[in-house]
Amino acid sequence: MGANEKPSLFMSNDDVERLTGFKYPSKQIRWLRANLYRFEINGLGRPVVYIEQSGKKAKRPQGFELKFAS
Repeated sequence: MGANEKPSLFMSNDDVERLTGFKYPSKQIRWLRANLYRFEINGLGRPVVYIEQSGKKAKRPQGFELKFAS
């Protein structure tokens, strides 16, 4: 990183792939949801994970169950 470069606020696409184990955004999104990570979906349909949030998981409300369409 150069002297004038700011550190990124977001995980890189490679970092998201490494975290989830999946290359395709739809599979990454499914994995992030199933593992309770907080993220946004950008205009390209890719998950965007804030680096400061990457170590924090969302809390699942009591009685909440994830269901995915096949």
